[in-house]
Amino acid sequence: MRKVFGIKKSPAEYVASCSRNLDTILDAKTTEEKKTKSFNKLENNLKDMTIMLYGDGETQVNDTKITKLLNEVKVSSLVTRLVMNIHDLGFEIPKTISKILCYWLHDEERANMAIDYFKVNTQLIPHLISHFEREEVYLPCSEVVKEALIHPELLKPFLPEKSDSDNIIFKVLNYVAMKDLAFSAE
Repeated sequence: MRKVFGIKKSPAEYVASCSRNLDTILDAKTTEEKKTKSFNKLENNLKDMTIMLYGDGETQVNDTKITKLLNEVKVSSLVTRLVMNIHDLGFEIPKTISKILCYWLHDEERANMAIDYFKVNTQLIPHLISHFEREEVYLPCSEVVKEALIHPELLKPFLPEKSDSDNIIFKVLNYVAMKDLAFSAE
């Protein structure tokens, strides 16, 4: 499938391409020139995936493609690898990752698929929370955590049985307390 209504690839091709580009970016043996090209390709593919989910002025949302895309994302390790390396992906890519994950968690029809994914990959939420202190990625990380913790099934493992200042929820609340009133209200 090529360039139909602004979407250039099939969902499977987008996920596979993102995985290949991420492999290149993370490979220590890759030249800077090749990393830059892969970085740009990854950014463009993720933006196209976002357009597939949200649509834009020219592209209408296609429910079948959305389902196929989110199924591809679920069966691949792409999301886990992107989240676990979010601090190495610049400024724009984490924002795009956040948009994709927030869509997945917020979409009524497919939220259960996202919840199942986060339940299996229990390291994702704590990893995102651990990056709240990093200025370049704290907003995308906090957006995903906020959307994920709306679901009781994802929040339950982090609720303490007793007061424990090392618990993830207390870390989030302490972080929020350090921010301004608008951020705290969010």
